[in-house]
Amino acid sequence: MVTPGSLWLVVVAFGVCTNAQGTFYPFGSAAGDTVMPHSLNSQLIQLTQPLQYFNQNYDKISAFTDGYLNLQNSGDYIVPFYIGFESIEYRERGNIFYQQYTSADVLHNATQDINSYFPNVAFNATWVFVATWDRVVYDNFNVSIENDQEATFQVVLISDRDLLFIFMNYGDITLPPQYVSIRPLIALIYGGGVITIDSCFPNGTIDYVNLKTSSNINVPGRWVLPASIETNFTCSYPSSLVVPTPDPPTITPFSQAGSYPSSLVVPTPDPPTITPFSQAEQTVGMSLTVLSAERLNETVVEEQVLTQLREFLRERGIDVSWIRVRRMTEKQP
Repeated sequence: MVTPGSLWLVVVAFGVCTNAQGTFYPFGSAAGDTVMPHSLNSQLIQLTQPLQYFNQNYDKISAFTDGYLNLQNSGDYIVPFYIGFESIEYRERGNIFYQQYTSADVLHNATQDINSYFPNVAFNATWVFVATWDRVVYDNFNVSIENDQEATFQVVLISDRDLLFIFMNYGDITLPPQYVSIRPLIALIYGGGVITIDSCFPNGTIDYVNLKTSSNINVPGRWVLPASIETNFTCSYPSSLVVPTPDPPTITPFSQAGSYPSSLVVPTPDPPTITPFSQAEQTVGMSLTVLSAERLNETVVEEQVLTQLREFLRERGIDVSWIRVRRMTEKQP
């Protein structure tokens, strides 16, 4: 756990900064990152895996020197730390690193992080994007910049193709005096609204100096925001379910009583109505009635009924790994 006064190790020679307590994901040239050229204000990045952000799909993302990401020139933004247009003097000093992962230890660690924060969410990371603003400086007032007036922060996007979680990781942030009264923006901006962490601080004003010791998941310096479904943001996630996973459905077939033609085997049932779930609405089970001219067993149900149901749900972005036959009951029609 990171506490005030914890040691931060900065290895300048290799262009990498590591948090001794593990709040930051690996970054820098030693981690294999790409560094944004200092001549640019932004960098367009082609994603190696499509990204679903609040039900919108994107395959490109732009990293801006001023402390935010934009999704494919849309109105959707991921903002780890922003205090004003052209405030970061990227040409002055500091680096902005980024990298995508589709394999290796980073995916394993990301999966472990999500599963430890939200143990009731079935999650297995398939893609991770890490962008780090390392010791960047702020100066839009044309004044001299002191050596300690710099900021280090990081945004991590973690996806399993269906769900998306966003980490905001914070190190030391020391702003020049002229910025102290400016209210920083830390938020997810999407078509349906804005999620911010303002309300988690007294008077709704973010205490940027202590961002590295604050958290909503009990990891000082880290804030986690779900970004795949619209859900109420909370300043302190409990260990209980946050993105609910429905219980397996109950399948209740019944046998034929002589009134159906012999050609009838297993009619395809009408597609079930799927109601999106949130923290306030959870799907706890499903009962399917299957008409059959034959006696059914679990193998037949699996092959002829559940396969179609899984495909229907998968097309709507719902995890189908939990679907199984829990109980079968035969009834006369």
